Amino acid sequence: MKHKPAQEFPQSIKIKDEAMQVFGKELGEIFIKNMRNIYDDLKFLDTVEGVSALPTASKTTRGKLYLLLGTGGSADILYIGIDTGSGGYAFKTVTIT
Repeated sequence: MKHKPAQEFPQSIKIKDEAMQVFGKELGEIFIKNMRNIYDDLKFLDTVEGVSALPTASKTTRGKLYLLLGTGGSADILYIGIDTGSGGYAFKTVTIT
C-alpha cells in the first residue's frame, strides 16, 4: 500500500491530526500531574513501626503508621497519624478487612 505524503491529504485531515496531537499531549500532561499527586500522597506514608505505646500525635507523626503491639493475648491495632484539620493532630485506627 502506497502512503500519500501529508501535503496531499485534505486540509480537514491535517487539522484533525494536529488537534489529536495537541489533545494527546494535554492528556499526557494531565496523567503525569495526577501520577505525581498520587506519588506524593503515597510517599508521605512511612513504614510501620511496632510500639508498645503510641507517641504523642504531632506534625512529625502525621502520615506515619504505628502498630500498637497487643500483650497478654490482646490483638495488635494499626494506627495512622493524621492532621485533624482544626490545628491539631490525632491517631486514627486503620481497619483492614
